[in-house]
Amino acid sequence: MDRFHFARRPGKLLLSLITVTLIIGVWGRFFSLLADLAVEPSVLASPQKELEGRKVTCLTGHFDASCMEMLGRWFLEETGAVVQCVVAEPSELLKKAVCAIPGHDLSPDVMVFPYPLLPRLVEEGVLADLTDFIKEEAPVLQPEDFLPNLYKAHSLYRGRNWALPFDGSTQVLYFRKSLLQKHGLRPPRTWDEYTRVSRFITEKERGGGVYGTAIMAEESCWCGAASTTNRFMACGIKPFDEGGAPTIDSPIALKALTDLLEQSAFALPLPGETGWAVVRDAFLSGRVAMAEGWTGLCFLMADRTISLVADDWGVVPLPLCTGEGRDRPYATLNQGFSVGVSSKTHDMIAAQAFLSFVTRPDVMRRLVMAHSGVTPTRMSVLGYEREMGIPQEALAVIRRAVEQSEVWPETPHMPELMEILAHNIDMALEGRKTPVQALGSTASCWCEVLSEPLRFGTEGGFRNSCMFGETAKRKLSCMSHSRMCRAACGPQKTPTIP
Repeated sequence: MDRFHFARRPGKLLLSLITVTLIIGVWGRFFSLLADLAVEPSVLASPQKELEGRKVTCLTGHFDASCMEMLGRWFLEETGAVVQCVVAEPSELLKKAVCAIPGHDLSPDVMVFPYPLLPRLVEEGVLADLTDFIKEEAPVLQPEDFLPNLYKAHSLYRGRNWALPFDGSTQVLYFRKSLLQKHGLRPPRTWDEYTRVSRFITEKERGGGVYGTAIMAEESCWCGAASTTNRFMACGIKPFDEGGAPTIDSPIALKALTDLLEQSAFALPLPGETGWAVVRDAFLSGRVAMAEGWTGLCFLMADRTISLVADDWGVVPLPLCTGEGRDRPYATLNQGFSVGVSSKTHDMIAAQAFLSFVTRPDVMRRLVMAHSGVTPTRMSVLGYEREMGIPQEALAVIRRAVEQSEVWPETPHMPELMEILAHNIDMALEGRKTPVQALGSTASCWCEVLSEPLRFGTEGGFRNSCMFGETAKRKLSCMSHSRMCRAACGPQKTPTIP
């Protein structure tokens, strides 16, 4: 080839030079990147998450255990932090919270607990004060979005915030449409009608293994007392009068307990051994015509993998007390769960992050849509049940129940008071006490418990579902009528009545 070949074609020479330069540049950059990757392998990994490598231990009862485990997985995906759930039976929940050893592997950072325990946990020094945290994180937490009555009951004590609402469980009356229609019956509006419907269906259907109702009355301060308080609240009974003396042995309360005993004769056997899981499963399997149950049950109705009554159920407010002039539906906030941060947490930042995560509006909405059985505590989430196939009329009942529910008294003595009530109701169900004796003993024991200083910490033993000191154990056997110890209930012992 002529050595002046390219000289005669300057344009072609220039194009060749540019091409060679580009090739060299591209390959040079490629080898440079390979060298960088060899030195810095983390370039290939996903970006570092906010709480990568940290752990949050969450103490919860079995009611919300599956929900917290699900939330733990979601929290790991978003933040990189691992959540370890410690599931305690109701009889151990308060004990584990109070007796937790800081720094221990199972010492809780976050706790999910029945809201009536809030005052007790605060007085025990178990919960961290969240007032400032909630103010600082208001744009994310949106505290104004919580239903006002739930926010007050689940979060506030002595003017400070100690927790946030997680599950707004409130009781309503479920019924099977086909069974009531078969016998020409309608959902009961009063407890007297409830008795008649229960009796009629049990007498007609018991041969086929179907009962008129299921009554949750096992001896537990959160289950056994729930059915009783439903009837008390229906009649407008407040546990204490304005002076702080128990009123649970009033004639109206006696009528309510007598009704409960009569209704138990037509209920799924045996009410005294029936807990929430039994009631829930009996209704979902079609074995009972009616069931007093928490609002979370309606979110399971449409799940055909566990419900045989997906197209055969309805819900109405709890019955009213006959002749007492109570003209509006009501609900008793006799359950419901708060979530708080332990004052003994080893990682306050991670614990607060998890609390913020599980109560965020978007996360709560996702939890409801996952058929978790959790009752929404936020106004913005209440409308999403419609997307789960829940009838509009049922939604209206659920919403009204959650918004208008009546809360239990705010007192750190609540575990002992409810255990005493549950114990005496159980004695009445078994026939070991008359209704008069059961309520008189309850009122007397309540007054004595309230008249003595509360024993905190690990003093005394733990009995059944609640922390139970030796002093409270003695009160279970007291038989004196409440009027004999009115003087012991001084004003300084008066619990706060909502």
